[in-house]
Amino acid sequence: MSNSTKLANPMKVITGKDTRWSYATVWEAKSVNGGTPKFSVSLIIPKTDTVTIQKIKAAIQAAYEEGQDKLKGNGRTVPALNAIKTPLHDGDTERPDNPVYAGCFFINANSATAPGIVDADCNPILIHSEVYSGVCGRASINFYTFNSNGNKGIACGLNNLQKIRDGEHLAADPVQSLISPLMWMKIFYLKEVRPMNATTILCILLLSLYLVLAMFWLVTSIIDTINDRKREKRNAALDAEREERNSKWEAERQQIERERAIREVEYHEARMKELEQK
Repeated sequence: MSNSTKLANPMKVITGKDTRWSYATVWEAKSVNGGTPKFSVSLIIPKTDTVTIQKIKAAIQAAYEEGQDKLKGNGRTVPALNAIKTPLHDGDTERPDNPVYAGCFFINANSATAPGIVDADCNPILIHSEVYSGVCGRASINFYTFNSNGNKGIACGLNNLQKIRDGEHLAADPVQSLISPLMWMKIFYLKEVRPMNATTILCILLLSLYLVLAMFWLVTSIIDTINDRKREKRNAALDAEREERNSKWEAERQQIERERAIREVEYHEARMKELEQK
C-alpha cells in the first residue's frame, strides 16, 4: 500500500497478529436491545503491541478532526476529544477483575455488513467453528464520528478479519463453549492450526462416536453385572425356599406314613383278637 493511500485513509487500521478476538459474532448479525442487527467482535490488543496502539490513537484523532462538523451539530463549539466517547478502552482499569484483559487495550468493532474472514494463507474460512472467542489474528477496522440524540463520540467499524492461530477458549462466550472441546481436540491431538478440512471433521466425528459407543458399552456392562448379581441372589433365595418347602413336605409325608403304619398294626391286632374270641 502506497503512502498516498495511507494518507487518504487515515481512519483505517489493520491490527497486529496478536490481537485476540472475543464475543465474535461474525457469522450472523444480531440485534442488541432491539437495535439494527450487526456483526461485531471485541478486539483485545496487548499493550506491548505499541505499533497497533499508536495507529489506533492516530486514527481516532483523524476521525475526530474529520467529523468535527458532525460533533458540533447545532452547538456553538466542538466538544473536546476527551469529553466524548471513544472506542479504545484500557483493560487494566475498565476490566480489572478479568485476567483476560490484563495488560491490554480493547475495542468493540461492529458493522451492518458481514466482514470478510480468511485464514493465515488468506483462504476464506467457511467452517464457523474455526472462529471463536479466543483466536488471534488481524482485524481491519475504521473509525468514524457519530452524533445521535446528543450522544456524541467516535465508533469503530469492522471491515475484515484474518485468523492467524488458535488460542485458549474464552469462557465468556456461552455459544462457543459448546464446541470448544472439539477445538481443543484439534489443537492437542491433531497438532495443527490450519482450518479443519473434511477429513479432519470426519475423524473428529468418528472419534466422538467411538467415545459415545464406548461409554454406552461400559454403562451397559455395569448394569448387566448388577442385574446378574441380583438375579443370582434371587435364585439362591428361591432355591433355599424351595429346599425348605421340600423338607417340610418330606417330613409331613414320613409322619403320615408312620401314622398309617400304626393304624394298620392296631387294626390287625384288633382283628386277631376278634378271631380268637370266636
